Amino acid sequence: MRRIIFLTAAIATVLIVGLGAQPQEALSATAVKSASGDLAARVNSFVGTIPGKGTGAYDVPTSSERATMASAFDAIEAGNLSRAASLVNPLKYDVVQYKDTVTGRTSVMLAERRNADGSWPHAWGLYVFSPKATSDTSVEVAHPVADWNTEDVGVETFRKANAEDLFVAGAHRYANSDGSADVAHASASVFEQIHKAAVESETKAFQPHGFSQADHPDYGEAVISAGTAPTQLAQDVHGALRGAGFDARLYDGVSYSDLGATTNVQGKSARAVGADFLHVETIKPIRDDPARRALLASTLAGKLR
Repeated sequence: MRRIIFLTAAIATVLIVGLGAQPQEALSATAVKSASGDLAARVNSFVGTIPGKGTGAYDVPTSSERATMASAFDAIEAGNLSRAASLVNPLKYDVVQYKDTVTGRTSVMLAERRNADGSWPHAWGLYVFSPKATSDTSVEVAHPVADWNTEDVGVETFRKANAEDLFVAGAHRYANSDGSADVAHASASVFEQIHKAAVESETKAFQPHGFSQADHPDYGEAVISAGTAPTQLAQDVHGALRGAGFDARLYDGVSYSDLGATTNVQGKSARAVGADFLHVETIKPIRDDPARRALLASTLAGKLR
């Protein structure tokens, strides 16, 4: 797991400084910030301000910008927070050591700085890495706002699984008319680039999504998919959700194909490196009910730890 690399790199840096040497990137280091609070409240506050549908306010990143953001995430995983901060500062991002006061855990965030008028320079998203995670799980909220309350499902699952990563997209999927803000289906995004940086063969990449029961009356309350024929993880989650009382359905390559995640770009890149991809669609009444949402997150976390 990358948290081992994080600790090793941190120890190495201490030894270097103790011997009187100075890492090259420290010469022009940007300050790493610190903050604390309820992570769920922090994420909800973020999601409440991101560009909405039809605003055109999502800035499509260049290949160089995507690479820089991924390099910064790599540096965070390696424990080199100063280097990460120096890389992303020109892109109006900060590196923040954030203590979640609910769990007591400290994570590292890549967080965008808002403009003076409250808008976002790029709307590329919020990225959280937990160096002391106990599971190789990346929780990825690809459609905040559009899939209502999926950020709450994401944070609760991240906490309960003690997951390594939490990614939240930075704009409504339909913010731009050309589909470029739909990070689950647009490969040229910072979201996808950081996903690729984070995911390894042992990773479980989980995405919570939402669907309308009115549009899919025969799809039950939840649809579980791996984007392909069912994997063992997808089958296990399907069984666990049914055991917890959810009317869960399993995409088998034919049934429930509308919500099968077959075109999800994170699913494709996860499978390309041998990682598990788990896509879970739920109806809004589950996502709106704190008790059912908590049960959903607990059940998912039990299979993602």
